[in-house]
Amino acid sequence: MRCEITWRGSAQKLAIERTFLAYIRTALAFAVVGISGMFMFESVVIQLLGGLSLFLGIVVMVFAMRRYAKVRRYLDESIVTGGHEE
Repeated sequence: MRCEITWRGSAQKLAIERTFLAYIRTALAFAVVGISGMFMFESVVIQLLGGLSLFLGIVVMVFAMRRYAKVRRYLDESIVTGGHEE
């Protein structure tokens, strides 16, 4: 009995995971800036910008999760079918 490791699609999977993590880092940066702006400053304008930044962070996070799921599903189907469209 032999254990074989298949490397098919590994580089692509790692690439989409790196991209997903980059999106998450960006979303967290927006959220941290937003929360800081909302709670550390008294200016209404800065608080509004902080709220906008927090909202943008949430939007980026949702976009990242949906994009990752879509690309991963496509990649898994492509690997299973051998990359051929039927």
